[in-house]
Amino acid sequence: MIFTLSNTINSIAGALSELNYPVYDSQTQQGVVTPCFFISLMPSDIKGEASARYLNSLSLDIVFLQEPNITNATDLIYEVVDYLNEKLDLFEYSDGAESCMLHAFDRKYRIDNMELHYQITLKVRTYIDVEETKLHLLEDLTYEIKRKNPN
Repeated sequence: MIFTLSNTINSIAGALSELNYPVYDSQTQQGVVTPCFFISLMPSDIKGEASARYLNSLSLDIVFLQEPNITNATDLIYEVVDYLNEKLDLFEYSDGAESCMLHAFDRKYRIDNMELHYQITLKVRTYIDVEETKLHLLEDLTYEIKRKNPN
């Protein structure tokens, strides 16, 4: 299975599909249909572990955007928060060929200017296939031992 950022965003968009709102993976100035979601990358890190394994801590900000100054705007935000709490606790990640379940850690949200910012962290262990270094046998090397002359 291949772990990529675009596959992760597509998998989260799939988890949001029941709401029938558009999901965008980049900020755009034109052509946005509201209500909608934006998924953007936040500061993340990768830590090396034993062998060629790594722990990826991928932080994402899922922004729910709706028309400004609509009636009952907070009611819709609360419904979306409940939906995200349920659907992103454990969701299906797919790379197109294989799939597995991912858990969202450190979930938190805030409302800023009637925009919902729902932030999650995914912790995924990955393995990077590294070609082995071939060592030469000592018998294959030509060497000479120098001795100190006792004068």
